[in-house]
Amino acid sequence: MYSLKTNGEFLEEIYRSHANRIRLFCKKLLRGHYTDATEECVQNTFLHAGQQANKLKKHPNIEGWLYRTSRNQVNNVFRKCYIQQKYEVDLHCDVADMLACGCPFLDEVLFPSTNLSKLVEELLNKLNSREQALYEDYFKQHLSILELSAKYSLSNTAVTSRIHRLRKKIKHLLQEVL
Repeated sequence: MYSLKTNGEFLEEIYRSHANRIRLFCKKLLRGHYTDATEECVQNTFLHAGQQANKLKKHPNIEGWLYRTSRNQVNNVFRKCYIQQKYEVDLHCDVADMLACGCPFLDEVLFPSTNLSKLVEELLNKLNSREQALYEDYFKQHLSILELSAKYSLSNTAVTSRIHRLRKKIKHLLQEVL
């Protein structure tokens, strides 16, 4: 059916027939969290289809392949946002305002008054011993969730929750200090 068509004609036809449904599918999966990402997911799905056009022409379920690929694109968006949040630190409002306006005195505000190792030590001293141990294992020794769950005899979900609460507590303590 598609094998006689050129790759361009093939891609144009599947885009016309499936793009709106794939867009709605991505929008539903993203649940309104990342509205800008819907179009990106659809575009990446069809870009991937273009790269795999010769194989895709022979695929027994093109629509299923498109849905699976779009789901993978949505998962990539969530993964990217999770990683971004993992290393994100909320700044005090005054510092954030200075960053936004490009304040030339920002270095003087942040760096001379803040000895980073002293700040980290001060924050860690405000944690209880269990939280300090978890911080050490997860953030410094880079143990995986599985390794931590075995070490502490907890479920993976419990370890993940504790890490999430620890990260939240550290952000809160950091905001107090800054």
